[in-house]
Amino acid sequence: MYYDFGLKISTSEAAECRFDFNRDFIFDNATKMSGNGIDHTAAWRLKTYYVQCKDVYGNKGGKVRIRPIS
Repeated sequence: MYYDFGLKISTSEAAECRFDFNRDFIFDNATKMSGNGIDHTAAWRLKTYYVQCKDVYGNKGGKVRIRPIS
């Protein structure tokens, strides 16, 4: 997870990643990140992101909190 003209996340396997600014979000209702496969991006905002990814088998990882700084 890092800044690359936006929030960028690289996963170790093909996945779909989604985020919300509310930690109690429901995966299917969250904003889908751009990209596919292992690289995922979202617009950069100075808000706390909560991100969760799901692999091609439907297994979801835990929610990760990302706090950008200016």
